[in-house]
Amino acid sequence: MASPCRSAWEGLPPEIYEQVLAYMDDDMLLTLSKVNRLFNYTVLNTFLDAMTLDEVLDELKFSNIPPRCMSRTNVVEALRLSLRVQRLEHIHFRLSASSPLNELQSMKLLIDRLPTLNTLELELRGAASDNRELGFSLARAAADACDSAVAKGCETLKLERLLSFGPPGREPYSASLNHTPRPYSQTIKRLGYVHLCGAFLLSPLLTYTPTLLQSCSQTIHTLCFDVSTIIVPRLNWDEFLSSLYLPNLQTFLFDNVVHTRLAPACISKFLKRHPGITTLRLYYGLLRSHDLALQTTQPPALPNLVKLEASRGILTWLFQDPSSCLNVNEVTIPHVDDPIEVLYPIVGPSRAFQSNQLKIVIKLNPLLRLWLDWMGKLIESEGSGEKNSRLKELRVVRLAFRFDAAISSLDEKAVLCLARFVALIPGLRHLEMIRDSSESEEAEEEVTAERVMYNTVFEACPNLASFTFVSSD
Repeated sequence: MASPCRSAWEGLPPEIYEQVLAYMDDDMLLTLSKVNRLFNYTVLNTFLDAMTLDEVLDELKFSNIPPRCMSRTNVVEALRLSLRVQRLEHIHFRLSASSPLNELQSMKLLIDRLPTLNTLELELRGAASDNRELGFSLARAAADACDSAVAKGCETLKLERLLSFGPPGREPYSASLNHTPRPYSQTIKRLGYVHLCGAFLLSPLLTYTPTLLQSCSQTIHTLCFDVSTIIVPRLNWDEFLSSLYLPNLQTFLFDNVVHTRLAPACISKFLKRHPGITTLRLYYGLLRSHDLALQTTQPPALPNLVKLEASRGILTWLFQDPSSCLNVNEVTIPHVDDPIEVLYPIVGPSRAFQSNQLKIVIKLNPLLRLWLDWMGKLIESEGSGEKNSRLKELRVVRLAFRFDAAISSLDEKAVLCLARFVALIPGLRHLEMIRDSSESEEAEEEVTAERVMYNTVFEACPNLASFTFVSSD
């Protein structure tokens, strides 16, 4: 029986393909990819390097495209046309500054081709535009991509690092975008983790974002806002958070270390509507006026709160009522001049809970030596025998220090100061050093530094029951 007719191309060596394809531009290659499976795979291989292609085909994810591939503006379109992306489940895409609109539109079409999608993470910095019309088109394309992802059962949606699609600070767009459910949308929504940048809280998306979240309100368990929300006006925050209710919200992360226009009363009302929160990270800017306004607001009751990290003013506010946050078992304190004023309402004598279940985590940056000053002052005041020492009244049984840089950057004086400070806490039994996750725990200098710290601390604090080193999450 005669064999089926085959294309003459299928018998050519790969080197011949490379020579022929070298004469074609990107548009010609994309057209060629539609001819048959052979050309489809060959074209995809020219747009993406072998490592990225293996990741797409083997690990079911499309992420972190190398810059040499991103220089080709049609890389997303090539992936969309590929016959091998039907099993793709995770997309992490960094928009280029050269053609963000085309990439977002192709991304939407790519998502539409997939049977399901678990993760969509878009780094949107390249989508910023000084042109209002283009900014509106970019916002609409980003919203369309998100709608398609949610319709495909997306569980994690991360929209990161963009202040605004159009020129910031201008008049709002006359038209607003709204969330539009897709006709092929799954009956059961699965969206659980949502990370938002500032652009999704500004016009023309100010109406779109809350309607999107409300459509998935029963499944969302984590809500995050990154530092790009710094320019979001107060009225936008009021409109967004006042209309939002997520009954199963467990984790709320708000990272604005420097500044925010979010009103204290607004964040207080939002937290009161979500008593089921178990993990809270709330950095609320450096303005003293924010802290003063919070102190006049009744703190919310968060009976399920287990893990808390917040700025100094937020911590003081949440714990001003001794009956609040009764079940919290871990509190992280940022870099402050003196943590005693913050620690006193948390683990002071007025607290009603069993403090031996609570771990206090103090963040330290070995490269910024301000913490040496306040530790030194406390050690000096204790050594002089001053009365009414508030440090000795603290009921701290579990203490940890979280380092933002390598422990090996600490010199002998810093290690000794740390050990002497730990020795001043009378009830301390468990000590933990949390190393920066970017530092290798097996590096020789880190191993040596940890051994020196271990010996120095135990020499100053022989009554410790445990002293461990762990890596941050």
